[in-house]
Amino acid sequence: MTYDHTSIKILTEAQAEARFGFVKTRALAKEYNRSVEWLTRAFEACTMAGVPEQYIIDKYLDKLEIPKNEAVDYQMSVLLKQAKGK
Repeated sequence: MTYDHTSIKILTEAQAEARFGFVKTRALAKEYNRSVEWLTRAFEACTMAGVPEQYIIDKYLDKLEIPKNEAVDYQMSVLLKQAKGK
């Protein structure tokens, strides 16, 4: 396969956010004045707990009155311990 100028696609911001999680994380961190590291860890905890990332957005960024998810909290503590151990 040959690559040339027709192989390059310029993505809109929304397309980049949908395709690349780090773009979404950076945008949310900036919008909500949170650290990228915290959001990355929170989204990773969701993935480990099998919970959609929307939980973090709803609970901790938009501060909606939803119950805490114990599985996410547990995974977050595991990730924090791993980070401190490095």
